[in-house]
Amino acid sequence: MKKKLAVLGLVAALAVTTVGCGNKYITLGKYSGLTVEYTTAQTEITDSDVEQKIESDMSQYAKKADKNYKAKSGDTVNIDYKGLLKGKAFEGGTAEGYDLKLGSGTFIDGFEDGLIGVKKGDKLDLNLTFPETYSSEELAGKAVVFKVQVNEITVTPSIDDVDDAFVKKNIDGYNTVAEYKEGVKKELEEKLEETITEDKKNAAWEKIVADTKVKKYPQDQVDAYISEQKKSYEQYLKNYGSDTSLEDYIKSSGSTMDEFKEQLEKQAKMYVTSDLIAEAIAKKEKLVLTDKEFDKGAEEYSEKYGYDKVDTFIEQVGEENLRKELQRQKVLDFIVEHCTFTYTDATAAPTTTAEAK
Repeated sequence: MKKKLAVLGLVAALAVTTVGCGNKYITLGKYSGLTVEYTTAQTEITDSDVEQKIESDMSQYAKKADKNYKAKSGDTVNIDYKGLLKGKAFEGGTAEGYDLKLGSGTFIDGFEDGLIGVKKGDKLDLNLTFPETYSSEELAGKAVVFKVQVNEITVTPSIDDVDDAFVKKNIDGYNTVAEYKEGVKKELEEKLEETITEDKKNAAWEKIVADTKVKKYPQDQVDAYISEQKKSYEQYLKNYGSDTSLEDYIKSSGSTMDEFKEQLEKQAKMYVTSDLIAEAIAKKEKLVLTDKEFDKGAEEYSEKYGYDKVDTFIEQVGEENLRKELQRQKVLDFIVEHCTFTYTDATAAPTTTAEAK
């Protein structure tokens, strides 16, 4: 659901269409042969990254324990609980069907430790004391009783359980731990390379935008972007069943409609300028999106935004809009191929201003 809502923003971002008029509005700066400094959160995959990914993958092999199994650290217990202060339930101290991973440190000291060794169906009282520094003055330093019922215990394999026999039985395509770890590392490296490429694209694009002179803005396109963004906000509220108006929503967030409109106009100019630059580069370099590239891009985007069918996604965002975005990505790929990149741990804040000069 969240991914399908996120596509609303994509629709708005793609809704501005430029038509062969780049030179009328901008003077394109240098975009090829640049030396670009970029920074990225991570540059290599470590053994720790591989182990964390394997631990995360183990959730798909979780199983419900039988009634004789005793819970241990790392297991997830599904519980009902009621917290009592001087015999009376206190606010926020009651829940049903709560999944708690033992050893996670989610609850106050003693709660999770008190569930080590329980079985499915057990009922018990936990006599605990809230820490003196607890956020609620009513509960800070107070002795309480939690009445707990254990509904289910789910056992998830830990990384220590992953041996050759486990891998051969459960992990398709692998027979040993060594093979599995190598496969996971390769998968993580491919994703990291995608992230680094995106960071390079962003750094190069910011430099190109900063070096482009904007003569004036196509006001119809700026207005179109603003209109589509407002519609996406209104649709967002509607999808969540809210009767709140956009103006009330903006006010509740601590802003004003004037500030909201000012921000939208700033974003609109940024998006329109990017479109004009991408269009100008594509025209100059004769970069044309092929049908094969469109089909591949549409499939990748539909998967990213959680759509089962590519046609449904294309209908949602509009074929013309999607072609424009994929064309822009083709321009970015060209830029990355024709620039030299230097990694740096810290770079000065890039200039992204697209105000007309």
